[in-house]
Amino acid sequence: MKINRRSQRIKKYRAMHRQKKKWLTAVAWLAVVVLLCTTYMPVMPAFTLEADQTLSCTYEAHRHNDSCFDSDGNVTCGYADYVVHTHDLKYCYDKDGNLICPLAEVKAHEHSASCYTEQPVLVCREIENSGHLHDESCYTDIQGELICEITDAGHEHNAECYSWTRELTCGMEESPGHVHSGECYGTQQTLICGKEEILLHTHTEDCRDENGALICGRLQVTEHVHGEECFKTAVNEISLTQTEGAKQVTLPDGNTAYPGEKQADGSWVAYDAEYSETQPAAATVKATVTLPAGVEAPEGYRLFIRKVSEGEIYYPTEQAVKEAVSEYNDFQCFRIRWVAVDENGKSDVKKMDEVLGQRGNVTIKD
Repeated sequence: MKINRRSQRIKKYRAMHRQKKKWLTAVAWLAVVVLLCTTYMPVMPAFTLEADQTLSCTYEAHRHNDSCFDSDGNVTCGYADYVVHTHDLKYCYDKDGNLICPLAEVKAHEHSASCYTEQPVLVCREIENSGHLHDESCYTDIQGELICEITDAGHEHNAECYSWTRELTCGMEESPGHVHSGECYGTQQTLICGKEEILLHTHTEDCRDENGALICGRLQVTEHVHGEECFKTAVNEISLTQTEGAKQVTLPDGNTAYPGEKQADGSWVAYDAEYSETQPAAATVKATVTLPAGVEAPEGYRLFIRKVSEGEIYYPTEQAVKEAVSEYNDFQCFRIRWVAVDENGKSDVKKMDEVLGQRGNVTIKD
């Protein structure tokens, strides 16, 4: 998906307010599409496994591009654009039974005898017909020469005065006919299961020729079952290296998040990079987050923001954006959390929908 990106960099940034507390951020961010002057509506649920665990699976299947197909549209890259995965009731759904797994459910399937039915197929090349045996109706009497020798003036020639021959005129050949019997039929297997055959396969050296080209004729299809690496424990989502006065935090996954500043009008302003009066060119995007009327940021909590890049699992597809708004010039994608740490160093993280509480939608403008 190709997205037009903003190239104009912000020239000057407001100085940060005095740091009051130690602030931390989380890995389990809420995906937020920031559309120019467009209202945000939360659409992605939290990936909750248990009270202290969050599903954060980043496993991705191969993505086809134009080079993966031949001129007839056949896949030639040798890799499936899906992964075999079965949704587990324990891991892939939230407590309300809503599907929260980012992977589609695809089950492996190998055709067996039960997938087919045998149907008779005519293999005889003869045309079925009743046959034909000549009878009287197949012949015609043909009048020949005059053979009568009577020359009396009172004699009138009749049929007996001529010679006659019988000629076959039906135009058909005699044949015994043919009625299809059991010997005229064979059997043909017809697939009836309605499923695509999906076989697990990982390419090896035997799958390639001396030039490295695939010759096995199969797609590489892998399977994914959620393991420990797919989950993050709430306490581990918080970076405990934040120091007083820092303008950014490094998350456990290696990404960096930046704090927002509350404005006099109650909105929050955040940037996608560290900013200051002396170094204003570090950021390229400014996001102004405004909560709906009657909704206040939780006391003691602060907004943290991280820009989501194309290719991440939370990055929206172009189709999803078009469904949210019919027209747009550009968009940015962020993940946002409200984070606080008490005097004892205990951290707490709130999702945007927890703050909103069904009381409207947050508005985000660039």
